[in-house]
Amino acid sequence: MAKGPGVLVRGLSEKKIESLWALTMRPEGHWWQDLLRSWAPSGAPLEGERQLRLAVRDEYLNFYHCGQSVARVSLDRMARPRLEVHHKYVFDDVPGQAYMTLSDETVRYRSGNDSEVPYQGLQTIAAWIERADKYSGYEKSGVECVVSANDGVIDLEMGIPWWPEQSTDAGTPERTGKYAPRMDIIALEDGPAERIDIVFWEAKTLGDGRLRSRSNPEVIRQLQVYNKYLSRPAYRDAASAAYVETCKLLETIHQMAVGLRRETALPQLGNLVSRIAAGGEIPVVDPMPRLLIFPAELEAGKFERQVSTWSSHLARLKSAFPVYSVDDPKTVVLGHHTL
Repeated sequence: MAKGPGVLVRGLSEKKIESLWALTMRPEGHWWQDLLRSWAPSGAPLEGERQLRLAVRDEYLNFYHCGQSVARVSLDRMARPRLEVHHKYVFDDVPGQAYMTLSDETVRYRSGNDSEVPYQGLQTIAAWIERADKYSGYEKSGVECVVSANDGVIDLEMGIPWWPEQSTDAGTPERTGKYAPRMDIIALEDGPAERIDIVFWEAKTLGDGRLRSRSNPEVIRQLQVYNKYLSRPAYRDAASAAYVETCKLLETIHQMAVGLRRETALPQLGNLVSRIAAGGEIPVVDPMPRLLIFPAELEAGKFERQVSTWSSHLARLKSAFPVYSVDDPKTVVLGHHTL
């Protein structure tokens, strides 16, 4: 589907995929190979060297650890690769929002700052991940538990693009840019009659103030924006096509990772992902996003005051959108829940 305002796009050009294949097969190694060795597909736990999740974007890739974007991989017009990493994962206790790049064997500031560090393979990536752990709160850790238990998860930290009808659909000023906060999880789920559905999930902890309001909680406003966007057939169809491309690219990258020498056993992709990647099946986007609530913080006794009125807040949430409330995110099985 052609790109345009409001159209969700996912994937990499053939030229860029060919470049990644070439990097995968380089006998002298490359940081791309290290990322492949660090990747844990959805449905597999984070263990050993495999500590990153992969999200496909429009002509670039994000590698996440518990909600933190540890590495952004892009390729220029000549298909030359570049990795970007936030400097807070490279150095301890640094202020600001500066980013660093890795294109050869040195991590340098994008701004031209003289500070640089050598890239030392998996050891360097492990250090970035260790620092990223410091920034992961309960919500993102809970999302990671869901990803570990569900091999149909195909996207994380997803944001919808601005669309021309946004001001009338969502009641927002025109060209507000990235209006809606990102959705935590996009997953493939079994639908009726062997159909495959694409479902959008937002996760929140019980103590999150955005779940509570005497009128219209903030999280409902967020989900309403996504619902209005996905209710437009053109954007819904584009999202379906984008996630078909996502599944195909995940299958390709999985083949790259399997082909690495000295490779330890790599978990398989989920069955629904493989079915979509094989072609012939078009997933259907559910325009109704869903809310996943982790109430485990309640057990720590942090939110006694909010709990006394929680039932009325929960009823308000359920009147607007499907809500799935669980005691432990490790037990969440998307597609087999009681809403």
